[in-house]
Formats: sequence, C-alpha cells, structure tokens
Amino acid sequence: MATAPQTLSLGFINSANKYLTAESYLYKVNATASSMRHKQIWQMEFLKQDQPRVHLRSCFSRYLTADNNGKLTCDKEAPSSTSVFILITHPDGQVSLQSEPSQRYLGGAEDNVSCFAESMTDGEKWTPRLALHPSVSVYSHGRRRYMRFDEASNSLTCDQDLAWGASCVLTLYFDGKEKRYALRTGAGTLLSSDGRLVSEVCAQALYSCQLRSGFLLLRDTEGKYLSGRESVVKTFKTEQPGRDELFTLEPSPGQLSIRALGSGKFICLRPGADIYANQAEAGRTETFQIMHNEAKKTCFRAASNNYLCVGSNDMIVASPSVNDRIWFDLLYQGEKVSFKADDKFMSVKPNGQVVMTATPPGRSGEFVLRLMNRSLLILQSDFGFVGLAPGTQRLDGNLAQYEACKLTANDSGFCQFKVGEKFWELDKFGVITATGDAAQNFSLEFHPPATLTLGGPNGKYVVVEQSGGFKAVGGDVGSATHFHY
Repeated sequence: MATAPQTLSLGFINSANKYLTAESYLYKVNATASSMRHKQIWQMEFLKQDQPRVHLRSCFSRYLTADNNGKLTCDKEAPSSTSVFILITHPDGQVSLQSEPSQRYLGGAEDNVSCFAESMTDGEKWTPRLALHPSVSVYSHGRRRYMRFDEASNSLTCDQDLAWGASCVLTLYFDGKEKRYALRTGAGTLLSSDGRLVSEVCAQALYSCQLRSGFLLLRDTEGKYLSGRESVVKTFKTEQPGRDELFTLEPSPGQLSIRALGSGKFICLRPGADIYANQAEAGRTETFQIMHNEAKKTCFRAASNNYLCVGSNDMIVASPSVNDRIWFDLLYQGEKVSFKADDKFMSVKPNGQVVMTATPPGRSGEFVLRLMNRSLLILQSDFGFVGLAPGTQRLDGNLAQYEACKLTANDSGFCQFKVGEKFWELDKFGVITATGDAAQNFSLEFHPPATLTLGGPNGKYVVVEQSGGFKAVGGDVGSATHFHY
C-alpha cells in the first residue's frame, strides 16, 4: 500500500468520558453517550494526503458544520467550506478539531457541544477510538509488509507481502480506562514494547494511537514508537517518527478452506494446474479469500491472486482475472454447502478433479467450508459485540466490549466455540451460555457483504435481540442475525 486511507472510522471521547454523538432527531450533536455504538461512529475524511484538513461525516451521512458563532449542525448531505476542520494531534494521542473558517475549537459536554473556544483546554481535546472490527491486518509502510505472528520465535515481525492465514490476523484491544490499545495474537498473547509477547494486559503492552493523515502511530508509555524496522516489532525512541513507524490497520476478510465431503480432501489451487480436491491437509494453496458481488454471488481468491473459475468443458480452472465465470451461488444445508453456477453444480470426480455437472451430484457435490484465519473469533451484530453478560456465563449480543471465542472445527464441517475453559451450549429454550464441559456442534454460513450466520445444535439459527438475548431460535436464514467477524 503506497498511500494513506482517505477515510478513518472513529469515535471521539471527551474529558468526561462521553462520546461525540449524532442524533437523528433534528440531526443534533451532543456528547452524552458512555459507549460507542452506531450513532457515535464518525467517518473522518482526509481532504488531501499529508495535510490535516478533514471532514467529519456522521452515521446518517450528514456532515458536521460549524458557523462563525460556534454553533454546530449536522444536517447537510454534502460538505461545504464550513465543514472543514483542522486536525491537531497531541503527543498523548488526543486530538483537537479546529474549524478552518472560524479558527475556533470543538469542545463541550452533554448537550452543550459547540465550536466556540478560542484556545485548547482539556474540554477541547478528544481521544479518537478506532471503530473498525477488532480483527485486523497490520501493514507497515516502512517495510511495505504485513505484520505476522511468528510462532517459532514467539514474536511479531513485518515480513508478509500478503496478509494470508491466521498468523496475519491480530486482535485490536481498547482499554477504556487508559484510552490505549493493545495488539493480541491468535495465541492470545499481547505485544509488549520490548518485542516480547505477554499473556496479560499491562502498561508495557498498551499504546496511545496518534493519527497522521490517515496513518497510525503507536506510542508506548515511555514516549517511544512501535516500529517494524527490525526483525522483531518493538518500540524505538525517535524525535521524528517516520515511515518505519507508520502503520495502517485493515479489515481482515474471511479466508476459508473447501473440503469435499465424499473424499475428505481439500481443494487445491496452483496456477497453471488443473483444480483437484486431493490434499489431506489445508495449507496456503488450499486457503481462499471469500468475496461477494452486488448480485450476492461468491468467489474464491487464492494467495496467488487466481480465482476458482468455470472453464471450458465445465472444468474448474484457475483464472488470473475477475470475470463472470468465477461467481457461484452457495446453497447451504446445515454444515454442508453446494456450489452452483449457470444451473450446474460443482462436483468431484473419482480421481479428485473438480468439475461442473448438469444434475445435482449427491455426496460428490457436498463440501464444507472451514474458517482458516480466525483462531480467535469476535462476533459483532448490529446491536453490539457478543460476549458474556456482566456477572454471568450467559452470552449477550449487544455489548460495547467483545469476548473473543476460541474457534475449532471438526472434519464433518461443524465448529465449536469456547470462552475461557467452557464451551458454548444451549438450554431447552435455545439460550446460549458458556457453561459446557463438552463441545456442542454449531455451523457457519457465509453471506455478503462480509458476514456470517450461526446454526445451533438444535437446527435453529442464532438470533440477537435488541435487548441482547443470544438464542438459537431462528427458523430460517431470513430470521438469523448476520454477524461481522
């Protein structure tokens, strides 16, 4: 990646620990919310690279505007000159927003938020909180590589051209008390400032986040900056952090393996070779990034940037380009899935070759999808994150803070979830708790734009209620909750 992102999704926390909030009623703005939900998320649009001029767009696609008297409005669908703010970054990661026309600063509390202050006090300083899903890939602009958890050396290193596999997925942890971030590996360990991986959240594993034209700088408690300049990612003291200290956090799309149920073998894609389901284990060439189009069809991209494609004579081949022949309909039956394209069905021949047939092929056309790049799974519904309800072992789906679940899968295509030392299990009403001593089987279905649904052991889909109820009670996929993961 050569340039900074043009937009960052952020929440803004004031000195009273309240979030800047956009209301739908008269499009008012206040700072009354204690947690970051939909109305507390803003899109910071950078007007030009390497310049601090920004727009702030609310979740209602309206732009924050300040007039010369300091009055804030957020009802305009298009930005204007009064929508331009100067982003000022402080050493501790806090920011101030100065209206470019009036030179006044955004501040205030509760229902009295304005852009009237002529100078910056604590009331005009905001802590930005990143609002992307916590499962991320981290790109180092100095190394031009992605960060990876190296299990052999038990460290993080920036050495991957492509963010591929579970080792390149990190979990972003936000400490609400300290207003700092930690990076957690799939093994559950956290990056310490000296490059070690530690098991618990501590001061050495927390970093303030500084914004720089869409890039991120991560600063430890001693004022040193995280860098990928050496073989092990750790902090260095520098008065002028440069490209080696610049990072981008990117969403981590799902990567799956495709296993033929009839043979038990995985589909393998090697450029220039025919496509076979002939591998006993799933590695790099058996892992595919799942992608969707506007027609809600699905394609599968390999690490080689080739796609599974319907070729001539109905053979499945590797295509180096995006075309109409790479898109499939996925037909789920519990833990099993079939692939359909142009009224034909994907099937595996006795020799392992993958082809399309005109009639439903039976077991030779049944596959299971295994999520390969989520050692820790974080589920987010429209109401919030999935986690343990305070003081209980009951799972809720509307929490402000997530609970990372350990995900495992078996050869039959079912998956199991574990929180701490306990498995997910259902009671007779479909309520899901983390109280099981033995694993229960759930199933996953992957849907556009980048979500999944859960099937419970009782044959019902998991549904999240607005109140937080997390239950396997849905009769069909239309009633199921779609989770970001």
